[in-house]
Amino acid sequence: MKKLTSLLLVALMLFSAVALASCGAETGFDYQNENLTPYVTLAGYKDLKLQVDVGLLEDKITEAEVLESIDNSLVSAGAIYKQIKEDGTVCEMGDTVGITYKGVLVSKLQAAGYAEDGSGLTAEQIKGLEGFQNGETTTATNLQLGSGSYIAGFEEGLAGKTVGTTNTPLALTFPEDYSNSDLKGASVVFFVSIEYKLQLVEPRDLEFGDLIYVTYKAELDAEDEMYRAEAEEKGLLVEEAKTELLTLKDTDQFHSGMIIEFNKLDAADRVGKEFTFSEEQNVVVTIEKEVEGAEGEEPTTDITKEDRQVTINYTVTVHKLANVRYFTNEDAKAGTELKYEDFCTKLGISKDEYPTYDDYVEKLTENMQLAREIQIRTDLYKGAFNALVEKSEVDLSSEKMQELVTAYFNEVVGNIDYMEIQVQTDNNLYYNYQLYTLYNGKTMTVREYVLESYGYSEADLKASNASSKLLTDAEEYVTNRLVFWQYVKTEGITLTEEDYHEGYEEYKHLYQYDEDDHDGHSHDASDFLGHLGITEEQLREALLWDKAAKHLAENYCDVHKVPVKEA
Repeated sequence: MKKLTSLLLVALMLFSAVALASCGAETGFDYQNENLTPYVTLAGYKDLKLQVDVGLLEDKITEAEVLESIDNSLVSAGAIYKQIKEDGTVCEMGDTVGITYKGVLVSKLQAAGYAEDGSGLTAEQIKGLEGFQNGETTTATNLQLGSGSYIAGFEEGLAGKTVGTTNTPLALTFPEDYSNSDLKGASVVFFVSIEYKLQLVEPRDLEFGDLIYVTYKAELDAEDEMYRAEAEEKGLLVEEAKTELLTLKDTDQFHSGMIIEFNKLDAADRVGKEFTFSEEQNVVVTIEKEVEGAEGEEPTTDITKEDRQVTINYTVTVHKLANVRYFTNEDAKAGTELKYEDFCTKLGISKDEYPTYDDYVEKLTENMQLAREIQIRTDLYKGAFNALVEKSEVDLSSEKMQELVTAYFNEVVGNIDYMEIQVQTDNNLYYNYQLYTLYNGKTMTVREYVLESYGYSEADLKASNASSKLLTDAEEYVTNRLVFWQYVKTEGITLTEEDYHEGYEEYKHLYQYDEDDHDGHSHDASDFLGHLGITEEQLREALLWDKAAKHLAENYCDVHKVPVKEA
């Protein structure tokens, strides 16, 4: 796969692929061929236009959005962390450390004539011991102390130790319910070395010459509302929040020459701080006066133009420094900060594929533009479908429907349990977990991380809990599928092979997946679907949802676009 990092690639998958392809163990119920009439009635959607409000998103991706995407990609890639390797650096609970270790059964220590707690052994003696299966790593692995990722006592035993400590013996016992039957209740000693500690690199203060972006709103003073039309015509007024890129100078200009006097603020106070200021500006106002005519003549109108001053109030927020400033071609050539080669390494992209920073930005912008188009389309489709669900009558009280709800509920619980194991055993997933906890300043177990990723609490995983969010979601899931399939059958909508091919190609393009040269080998469609984590059947259903939602929006909906308020 050509790796082109984007902020929202996963989040912007079509709603259908997320909402309709989640569950595959629904007690054999065939939505497509079952008679759904006893459970769902599509009431009145043909007789009354469904009212749909959708967000009025900007069609074009802005430069600021591209910079923010790269900035977030650097965060995800760990580019804002550094390894502290100085011997003697203390590691406490909550810190993330890089460790290597070897786990040995106590019975092996006894057989070799060593102390049961592993004390007093030299590095050479430890090297000669036989470790238990999957109990050794010679490449530093990141571990957040206090995360509960290892068995009880392991992380606690490293708290207070220092970077550079080698072969610290930790005498521990595996729990009786441990997943590996060979290690259940086993007494072991882990010999652990601490290679480094990860430290978050805090953003520095802004300095003149930095590239920043600001969000601002401008409005007329209440006393000057009568001059609004003239002010808008002159371009002095922006009602909705706007974002612009600026190079920070002693005084910076933006939007029609207005001045933000940044030197009134300390550099450390600028990022994330909101401040206001007012500017008086001249607007040309047309004035009509009635002039009395001579005796016996009609009055005439005297039209004049005068300059009037209006007061415009600005509310400005300075957002975080765009890290991308340090990866321009000029910086790379000059060798300042991080070179472009370092940038490629951190994001895992090929310099051969993207020879220059501009090449990378160009392709990223193209990719984000496609994602934006899908987002706009999905916004419309979701709005139309939700309006249909709201109008429809669905009965989930039957035993059959309750079985479907329970099946979905249990599958999500199973997925959460499965993901907990995956995060603990997959290096990439575990690294993402560590980045999340580090960047958000949290100490949380893998279980808590997975639950937070799903948006649930432990209480939600109990079907007996009447307030369970998961139970509500399960009922909503079954409701949506009933309405979807009933609409598809009522309207006679089908997915042709051409529809499937076009949709498949769009997904592939969105993910920059090239089957011809993926990893240097030729791959087929199943490889790409495996990359997405869905089956062909699920993708077909997702694309059918898109087609049905488009049909619904075009034929039975009155669509109203409403402005999206900027954060």
